Amino acid sequence: MFYPDSTAGSAKLLFYYAQELIKKGHQVSVLATKHDQKLADSEVIDGIKVVRYSFSQSKYWGKSLSDIFLLSKKLRDLAPQYDLVMTYNAFQAVALIKTKIKISLVYLFFASNYNEFLLEGVGRKTGILLIDRLLGFVLAHLVKFYENKALKFAKKIIVLSDYSKKILLGLYNIKEEKIVKIPAGIDLQRFKRGDKTLAKKQLQLPINKPVLLTVRRLVARMGLENLIMAVKKLSEEGVDFILLIGGQGPLEKQLKNMVANNDLSRQVQFAGFIKDQELPLYYQAADVFILPTLAFEGFGLVTLESLSCGTPVLGTPAGATPEILKQLNPNWVFKSSKAEDIYQGILNFINSETDPLLEMKMSALISKKYSWDLVGEKLNEQINNL
Repeated sequence: MFYPDSTAGSAKLLFYYAQELIKKGHQVSVLATKHDQKLADSEVIDGIKVVRYSFSQSKYWGKSLSDIFLLSKKLRDLAPQYDLVMTYNAFQAVALIKTKIKISLVYLFFASNYNEFLLEGVGRKTGILLIDRLLGFVLAHLVKFYENKALKFAKKIIVLSDYSKKILLGLYNIKEEKIVKIPAGIDLQRFKRGDKTLAKKQLQLPINKPVLLTVRRLVARMGLENLIMAVKKLSEEGVDFILLIGGQGPLEKQLKNMVANNDLSRQVQFAGFIKDQELPLYYQAADVFILPTLAFEGFGLVTLESLSCGTPVLGTPAGATPEILKQLNPNWVFKSSKAEDIYQGILNFINSETDPLLEMKMSALISKKYSWDLVGEKLNEQINNL
């Protein structure tokens, strides 16, 4: 997936990687899935040539296996024109290997495809329990086999965090010297501080009470059920607040029922899908961003986006979140992902004294460590040294 076709974090990262590499003098093309037939087969977006390919979607294994066959054909036509292929998907990497074309591969290990399948792939069901379990077992090990093959084939593996590197080395016997950590970057022109009162007025949010914001896919690993139970306790303790949940996903109905059943409809609002161009306004309006993730937060681009807009972030100790937040305030990391600890962390934040230098500290951290200029330099250096 590629931005703006998709606004997922990985899609955005690829877009900015491409832009930075073009600035460094490279010729960059993007080969992306054509998930909407209205999209053009080929077009230029901000100087990046984007070529889209069709795929077959199965209710049992999604599009992953079809990539190996359908993408291989497309790669045979395109790859000989290029010196390097970059991918963040194991099946797409195996499609390249299958072509037997001699070309370097850089693998962007944003997250483990295998781990994500174990957590989210269970939803592919036939309706027969024994077959579902067998299918899940077979597909999980197939994903792990292909991910291992792709990582071993890659000349360089780029991870976003120490956490991702630890996951990678824990799963596979990969040579550590070919793993390089380059954190994600942030578009400082788009994600910047604004007038909080004005932003709240524009979004019709209350000015005189804390606004908590989270923007997530509404799926199990995001921990939104625990966040709702945490704010229920806040409400019971008499704290006046608004929790704004942005995003879409299969748990939407379940989460809305949970809010209604716990009498939280006045405090918890669902914003639905938030357009990418509107995201900065939501960050600017919020008093704090909450990241209640249960597992596999390989980096958390939303964390950088919120901090860049001058809004503090509270998060669970899942994945790479502590690597970012502890640089600013160790207390912003909850003790666990349990509802009780999320509640206590939010309450402590609301009752804490305001740091007059906080905005300056957040701005300094983002500009010194997470600017795209810096990320682009590191990425370019790795490519030139292959």
